[in-house]
Amino acid sequence: MNSEREYSFRHAVMRDAAYQLQLPGDRSRLHALAFDVLETHCGGRAPEAPPLIPGDDTPMPPHPSDAFALELAEHARQGASAESEKAAGLLYLRRAAVGATRFFRGEIALSLWQRIAGESEGLDKGEALRRAGEVAILLGRNAPAGALFERAMSLFRAAGDRRAELIALTSLAGLHRHTGRMEEAERAFESALAAFRTVGDQRSECKTLGNLGIIYLETGRSGEAEIALNAALAMARELRDRTMEGITLMGLGNVLHRRGRSEEAGRLFEAALVIHREVSDRISEGMALMNLGTIAQESGRLDAAEQAHLAALARSRDTGDRRIEGIALGNLAGVYMSTRRDVLADASYRDALAIHREIGNRKSEGITLANLASLLCETSRAEEGLQTYQQGLAILREARDPRPLGYFLCQFSTHCFGRQPYASIAASWCEGARHLREAGDGPTLARVRKAMRERCAEAGVPPFEETPAAGSD
Repeated sequence: MNSEREYSFRHAVMRDAAYQLQLPGDRSRLHALAFDVLETHCGGRAPEAPPLIPGDDTPMPPHPSDAFALELAEHARQGASAESEKAAGLLYLRRAAVGATRFFRGEIALSLWQRIAGESEGLDKGEALRRAGEVAILLGRNAPAGALFERAMSLFRAAGDRRAELIALTSLAGLHRHTGRMEEAERAFESALAAFRTVGDQRSECKTLGNLGIIYLETGRSGEAEIALNAALAMARELRDRTMEGITLMGLGNVLHRRGRSEEAGRLFEAALVIHREVSDRISEGMALMNLGTIAQESGRLDAAEQAHLAALARSRDTGDRRIEGIALGNLAGVYMSTRRDVLADASYRDALAIHREIGNRKSEGITLANLASLLCETSRAEEGLQTYQQGLAILREARDPRPLGYFLCQFSTHCFGRQPYASIAASWCEGARHLREAGDGPTLARVRKAMRERCAEAGVPPFEETPAAGSD
């Protein structure tokens, strides 16, 4: 094997040396010859690519040259002397970018879309930048993604293409959601939704309505979320958009899960998973597996939960989705914690935390800090745990989702017995309960009430009295 590597190395050195000895004109002719030979080998010129239409993810018809698209683009670029050859180079560069995006070769895809933008003008340039931004989000590069979306919007606005500008606006809104800027995300999605309805763009309306439903859910408005997601589901089925149907079913499953209807939620997650696999939506497949793992974990099926979270983690790494990788690691840590594998749990929480901080996922950072704090408190590291809780709760207060804030305030309170005054503990717990009521999460509220009463009994103090404004559950 060593001799084989040595041969390959020496061969590469000899090849590069021979190439450098050629005059520039000869190199260009060699590249042109290589392009012609390779293109002929692939059955001739690939079909012309359709225009870069914002929001249109219709796949290009496959061609035998797709496996060599990047190589063909490089030969065309370095051997180009006529406009037709330059056009051929851009054609194969585009096919290479689409292929790299489809097969989740994120670094290559990002580079290629940016190259295409550099060689394009007007709407094509704007859409190449927008697609580069979508890949950047997947890679967790949120700041560059935002800049790419802003540039795309500027180009679309200059070209007078309102629909394209709105598509880029929804991409930017999705970025805001992932980075915890929920008010900005909601405003952008609502603005785009109204405009899509005005121009009669039903497909974009459906997708935007589904995104708004998720925003409503993540900001504690499950009733509004259910209405929006049901409307999006009906529209997706009318349009026969299976991808959007699967995504919306998953969103509705999350609404039901939040309301304590876990069995029904599990059925929706299963149905969504079937669709995700049917349409090869591998990113959403990973999310559905993660949701099914959570259902299994809550019902005590820890082996099934672990397998589902491991599968979700593997899928996120296959696709390069850093956001989902971080969340899956945190979920897996929860299983380790439940099965008393504390060292593994600690390591997984810290790995998840590093990813959330790297990509700027503030809400998940807060949730992971609070979960890690719980682990620290339960493994005789209470002082560090309570400090970590304070960090996590400070971040969760920045978010607008009352459910995690409420839950972790209650958890924090039960860990404060013996370390803080009774009145302070009661105030924190009652605030947490109020947030859970606001989120409409009755089952979680019932669980934290039970835990609080048990902890108060252990400490020999009366249970906390919730405020009269709470009302009934």
